[in-house]
Amino acid sequence: MRTLTELMDAVNERFDALIAGQDRIANDLAPLKTAVAYDEAFRTVARIARIANCRQYRVMGLGEILDLVERSDTAGIVQNDLDDFENADIIIEATQRDNGAVHYIVVEASYTAGRKAARRAIRNAEFVTRFTGRPAHAVVAAQRVYPSLDPLLESGALHWVRILQKELEMD
Repeated sequence: MRTLTELMDAVNERFDALIAGQDRIANDLAPLKTAVAYDEAFRTVARIARIANCRQYRVMGLGEILDLVERSDTAGIVQNDLDDFENADIIIEATQRDNGAVHYIVVEASYTAGRKAARRAIRNAEFVTRFTGRPAHAVVAAQRVYPSLDPLLESGALHWVRILQKELEMD
């Protein structure tokens, strides 16, 4: 009986070591997957602009975003939220095809988009509307989204631009 207990303890130790190793690998891969998703979202800005029926577009640079915040009324906005806004993945200024109106598109890129990415995209789009007085659309660019986002997608509060697996593969 003692030998069996020792054997089970050894198996459990190895099992725990395997789980810890898998967790380390997953944690190491997560930022890489997000970076690849961001790169692909940036490459497909034209496709993303279509969600607002826009053709002409330009990606705003960090300096423009900082200037926008600096000249805007930010009263009541927590500094952490402003800092997070300044680090939005992509903010696009676009012109609608049918009437030439300026719209903004705020993109959060993620391999798999969940509530955090959705909240950031929606909140940052609200900030853009507040700061510019123009419509802003919240978008997640991801290969897949969690089902918990379905109500936001169905209501139009959030848009999903799917990053296809083939777009993520290296040549």
